[in-house]
Amino acid sequence: MNTDQGVAEGRGPISPTLLTHELHHLAAHWLWLLLLGILLAVAGTAAVIIPAATVGTTLAVTIVLGTLLMVGGVATIVSSFWIGRWSGFLVQLLVGLIYVACGFVMTEKPVVTAVAMTVSSPSLLSSWGCFAASVRSCFASRNGDGPCSTA
Repeated sequence: MNTDQGVAEGRGPISPTLLTHELHHLAAHWLWLLLLGILLAVAGTAAVIIPAATVGTTLAVTIVLGTLLMVGGVATIVSSFWIGRWSGFLVQLLVGLIYVACGFVMTEKPVVTAVAMTVSSPSLLSSWGCFAASVRSCFASRNGDGPCSTA
């Protein structure tokens, strides 16, 4: 097998020849990479600082996520029928329907969805953190003298 072919397919070590070729290519086009970095930094800063851009970005992301949920829901529904008879058919179908319904609500009411996600995210993350901390404290001590020990 050719070494360069293995690298191109994601296998084997990186050959020094290929690495130097890639570095020379990057060095030849450094100005475009610098301009791309500056453009991304300015666009990201504008998306956070400028109120209209922040609202527009929030609504666009909400609509894109809703669309992706609908596509994923349709794929889940179709796959539940393709699989045929199995014990999880009804659950798979229900999950697909929920994906489609949530995606539809997200695309139809992006402002309400953005507010709901903003309000619910801190409480979900806080409860997840409290749960993780309690599980870690219960299983932290190996000798049984932790806060959850029965001895």
